[in-house]
Amino acid sequence: MSKTTLDTADVVLNIDAAANTAESNAWVKMLLRMYCYYCKSHNFKYEIVADQPGRVVMVVTGAYYSRFMAEHGVHRLSRISPFDANKRRHSSFAAVNVAEAGHGPADPCSQHIRSYILSPHCVVKELRTGYATDDPQNVLDGDLDPFIDAWLKSNS
Repeated sequence: MSKTTLDTADVVLNIDAAANTAESNAWVKMLLRMYCYYCKSHNFKYEIVADQPGRVVMVVTGAYYSRFMAEHGVHRLSRISPFDANKRRHSSFAAVNVAEAGHGPADPCSQHIRSYILSPHCVVKELRTGYATDDPQNVLDGDLDPFIDAWLKSNS
């Protein structure tokens, strides 16, 4: 398939928690919020087609498939869990599978691609490219372009 076709294809994002816990399910919702904000900031239309504990599916139209492919992989959150009465740090994992609408994902995602560390220090680090920022809230508010651009540059 040509790059032009891929770039204009509708995108399906499947976000799945690695565990059935309140913390993991909350991480899935945080990622969904991040992608909704990203879509809004780029005027992409999106629809949430499945929303269950630990699993959401959204379809994005007017987007660029090749840019969303940068999000394909396992995302890790490390923070003091609001669900832990003892205020311990927890790590949660969620798989983001990206597919062209009407097709399956490019490959099953098992690669840990990005860490979002909210405690004890704050950083989001892309493991494939080394790109990092010390403003995780900005990233969680949808500012993904620096990560996507770094990934696209490393794959060109």
